[in-house]
Amino acid sequence: MGKFKVIDIDLQTNKLVDKLRAISNYTSALADELEEIDKIACPSCGSALDIETLFADDIIIQKNFSCKKCVIQSGLDLEK
Repeated sequence: MGKFKVIDIDLQTNKLVDKLRAISNYTSALADELEEIDKIACPSCGSALDIETLFADDIIIQKNFSCKKCVIQSGLDLEK
């Protein structure tokens, strides 16, 4: 039989688990954001809306919506 050599690999599992959790959190947040983008469509023509989000101290204070196709801007009630 051939010779065997033992190799020890230190994966630092605590750090690996933390890194995988961080990746998972960012992936989930990205998926949620992309899903939200897909939901937003112009109520008149169904085209994608451009969204401008205004922040103050990391808090959303206003969202403006506009449709390039039918030139509707802001004031859209997208909660329907």
